[in-house]
Amino acid sequence: MKSIDPRGSLEQVTRDDFAAPRARSRKQRGWGPWTIDLRDARLVYQRGEMEYFVPVDEMTDSAQILDWIFQVNEKSWASRDDVGHLVEAIEDMLGRDVAGGGVDQPIDPVKLLADAYGVSPA
Repeated sequence: MKSIDPRGSLEQVTRDDFAAPRARSRKQRGWGPWTIDLRDARLVYQRGEMEYFVPVDEMTDSAQILDWIFQVNEKSWASRDDVGHLVEAIEDMLGRDVAGGGVDQPIDPVKLLADAYGVSPA
């Protein structure tokens, strides 16, 4: 089966592409222009002189996570890749379970960061 992605490139998609999730590393510390600042429990976006901060410790439920994704998506400087990298960062740092299977539920982002990276933000 072939498909065209939103950017217009043609790619081959097989049944195996749908069967297994891609390998993820919860120890990763950088995603495109985003890096994690574990001391302050925040994501840092940096391009040249421009910096933007997303406080991970405020992501106490899936609604807050989605709100931050929407906020970054609305920024004039944020490309689709930047937003995609943000989503990957959140998943890598906090885990897939923060989506709650479609049900909003409280999470402890500081504990999830500590579990994933073996450190506790100050």
